[in-house]
Amino acid sequence: MVSLGKAAEIAGVSKWEMMEILASKGIPLQYSEEDLRGDVKTLERLL
Repeated sequence: MVSLGKAAEIAGVSKWEMMEILASKGIPLQYSEEDLRGDVKTLERLL
């Protein structure tokens, strides 16, 4: 199993683009509360 971030890195796209790609292919995501917390921390650092 590969994380969303790693899959995006391999594909050369952002995590958000990877989420759109997976959704368009009907592939479900397992996006946990921990993933959300990590993303919020990243956004807080960037903003």
